[in-house]
Amino acid sequence: MGEALLFQSQYDQAIIYYQTVIDHEYHRQSLNNIGWCYIQKQDYKTAFTYLDQVEEEDRKDAYLQNNFAMCYYDQGDYEAALKSSLFSVELNAQNAYSYVTLGQVQMKLKDKEAACKSFEKAEKLKYQGAELVKLKKKACK
Repeated sequence: MGEALLFQSQYDQAIIYYQTVIDHEYHRQSLNNIGWCYIQKQDYKTAFTYLDQVEEEDRKDAYLQNNFAMCYYDQGDYEAALKSSLFSVELNAQNAYSYVTLGQVQMKLKDKEAACKSFEKAEKLKYQGAELVKLKKKACK
């Protein structure tokens, strides 16, 4: 149910749902998803609060590291975003989302060649987001 709310961009309702799950039993994925919701709402301070709780339990979660990367990226801290993106890819080389985030960070750091490779990897992994075509075109020209 929570994921359906996420993908419908109903972040406030998703946060309520995941908070209910956490109140009944600790659930790492719910904390991570709440952090993602706050990233989408551009409330990075609160996002970090939830992501840090997940990291205390298991920092070796590719989705967590990708969420950290997105949070840093959105705040303009591209070096920290790069570090988290690379760690995310290292933890799960089959996570297409991590390659898209990595490519976006590499574009901001003016490394178009590396960004192109990241976007191509995301495409090979069957990334479904429509924005990949535009990102790849910009990086790979």
